[in-house]
Amino acid sequence: MSETGSGSRSPSGKKEVSFSRAVSGRVLALALLTFAALYGLWLVAQSQAPYPYPFEPAPSLATVEGWRWPIEEKAFLRNAEVPNAVLQSVVFAADGQRGWAVGEGGTIVATADAGATWKHHGRPRAGKVW
Repeated sequence: MSETGSGSRSPSGKKEVSFSRAVSGRVLALALLTFAALYGLWLVAQSQAPYPYPFEPAPSLATVEGWRWPIEEKAFLRNAEVPNAVLQSVVFAADGQRGWAVGEGGTIVATADAGATWKHHGRPRAGKVW
């Protein structure tokens, strides 16, 4: 009568598991653990906010601040967010299309379509600029 499976019975009657089967179980467990860890890291990366200043170089990865933001190769293609700041002054050119506004914290925004859209120019800084 033949035994099924990869193990064999010892003279004492206990089933012995071959070394290759034990190793393959460990490899499978390690592969599953690796997959779960990589999937978890991917989920964390998906929830990570982009670097808020796309026109400035991101912090170096040698610093803790550098690991706070994802690495973006084409951040300049992303539209910068216009900050929520109190504007102090607005001026338009004679053509009525181009205009600039300045405000608290060094906020500078500009328009080229009579104010329909605004683009942020300059990183907000603490304090007043004037």
